[in-house]
Amino acid sequence: MCGITGFIDVNHNTYDMERSIRRMSDAMRSRGPDASGHWVDREIGVALGHRRLSILELSEKGAQPMLGEGGNLILTYNGEIYNFAELKSNLEQNGSVISWRGDSDTEVLLQCFTRWGIEDTLKRCKGMFAFALWNRKSKKLTLGRDRFGEKPLYYGWQTKGKNRVFLFGSDLSALKQHTAFDDAIDAQSVQLLTQHLYIPAPWSIYKSVKKLMPGSMLVLDLDSDKETNIQWWNLKDEATVKQQNKFTGSDEQAIERLETVLGDAVERQFVSDVPLGAFLSGGIDSSLIVALMQQRSLKPVKTFTIGFDNVLYNEADDAQRVADHLGTDHQKQIVTSADALQVIPKLCTIYSEPFADSSQIPTYLLSQFARKHVSVALSGDAGDEMFCGYNRYNYVKSNWRRLEATPILARKIIARLLLLLPADHLNHFGQKYLPNTVKLLGDKAHKTAEALTSQSLDNLYRRLISPGFRNNEIIANSATLDSFAERDISWLEELDPVSRMMALDSIHYMPDDILAKVDRAAMACSLETRVPFLDPDVANFALSLTPELRIRSGQTKWLLRQLLYRHVPQQIIDRPKMGFGVPIGSWLRGPLRDWAESMLFSESFQNNEIFHALNIQTFWNMHQKGTRNLEHKLWPVLMYASWLQAN
Repeated sequence: MCGITGFIDVNHNTYDMERSIRRMSDAMRSRGPDASGHWVDREIGVALGHRRLSILELSEKGAQPMLGEGGNLILTYNGEIYNFAELKSNLEQNGSVISWRGDSDTEVLLQCFTRWGIEDTLKRCKGMFAFALWNRKSKKLTLGRDRFGEKPLYYGWQTKGKNRVFLFGSDLSALKQHTAFDDAIDAQSVQLLTQHLYIPAPWSIYKSVKKLMPGSMLVLDLDSDKETNIQWWNLKDEATVKQQNKFTGSDEQAIERLETVLGDAVERQFVSDVPLGAFLSGGIDSSLIVALMQQRSLKPVKTFTIGFDNVLYNEADDAQRVADHLGTDHQKQIVTSADALQVIPKLCTIYSEPFADSSQIPTYLLSQFARKHVSVALSGDAGDEMFCGYNRYNYVKSNWRRLEATPILARKIIARLLLLLPADHLNHFGQKYLPNTVKLLGDKAHKTAEALTSQSLDNLYRRLISPGFRNNEIIANSATLDSFAERDISWLEELDPVSRMMALDSIHYMPDDILAKVDRAAMACSLETRVPFLDPDVANFALSLTPELRIRSGQTKWLLRQLLYRHVPQQIIDRPKMGFGVPIGSWLRGPLRDWAESMLFSESFQNNEIFHALNIQTFWNMHQKGTRNLEHKLWPVLMYASWLQAN
């Protein structure tokens, strides 16, 4: 796990290129605290940089940027190729005589690129990665990203002043160190932030910078000044093939198959030359990963959890019961609200662009705690998206049937009537007359109104998972933005309803929220995280499952549960699902109030051109009075304001 960066200066400016690339890579020190490396070709105007977190091949033989045989290919790469030993063996079996300098996956990847080509190599890789490969002969730069987008990569042409420079890097902080960087903010990205709580690819907070899409490559040809985007992997092709060849075995065979593919993925991700452990929340996903780790380990696996002094957000006891049963070397830390609040001022630097999923706070605290003991941690992330874990899949499927049976005109009329009723008044009515029946009646009524006008299941689902769907209340000059516009989703119509919702999450929410959240939080602590559920073999098996193996009798993640019950007693596991969250709403009324008001009521925010400052203050006052819970509207605004203040 590392950080990569670089630039191409087509004007061959006379500034110190070595100094520039060092500044860029040093800005990502937390992503790679162990070493740094740089490679510069002044004649062409190309510079590559690397920050190293040493996990495999700890010697200088694994240093980057790494030159291939003959010095034609130069690679700077971030991530892990878990099957690199298998790829190395394949190279040697094919008759290639290779004088290996060390035992790093970087060298294997570079040799594979040389012999098999880039696209063919990537299709054989099982891992997480983002890379930049410079070909001195063809004068082509290739940027690439893994299948699901575990590792980030930003890029873009900068045309500030007389410069025309192409920049790229694992983190925006690196790009900003170059003198040509254009820091104009993209107002559309801010609107997307308020819609989703994150900025989805390919957008970034800056107009001049994009995120490389998961499973894609960008080839920049300097001779022709041409950019080519190549989708070397996409969910559409995999899902279509797997759904045409669905798993047809018995329940018992499905459980056996899952244990094999997931167990093999866990074993591959055990590879490390430094201490390794796992996050353990006590939920289904992390418990299963830890169970399979412990099954394959000769000594107790190191596991980590954090708990909160607030019982509503504390999973530490659940994790302890799982750890005790499996016999892991378990470490837990109970944190207070004061501990969590100390993280909030750091968020604007941990996440180099505004990010507003509040579970970022406990994710950082857990990463910080685990890093005291290990350098690598496996996690249960992506289990929900791969194996149907969200209750909303059931909810949307059943409610769409009712909506579809009601004429759209009638639904629009009801929705309009609901929106005419002020949410705060409805909340007050519910609190006074229905205190034990429904909480925040008005907020739920308005959310229902948004759902009523949906004209398809996909549209209903996308509205329900967008906390700021009606963000014209807080965004000035808001336009209708479709964050799926850059993605081909027409093929989803061929899938069953639950598969469609899972696919939407896998191409949007998972890479841009879940994976981004974990990567940035862990890397801020110099901790590598690995996600066995995204192993290609595991993902392909998950895509082949029938609906009955995903949800049965209303129970989500049915197949994962059956496998876990083989390792952990059912009574330890079966309990209501708890999100990895913190009480942001109550904190905004208490210890965070002064911090928030210092930004929302500042002169600069009052004069900003993106937000309706007066409307936001009205929402703030409602939230303070407790007549509405508006944390999902307010938190992204605050994260943007905090980020802007720091940048």
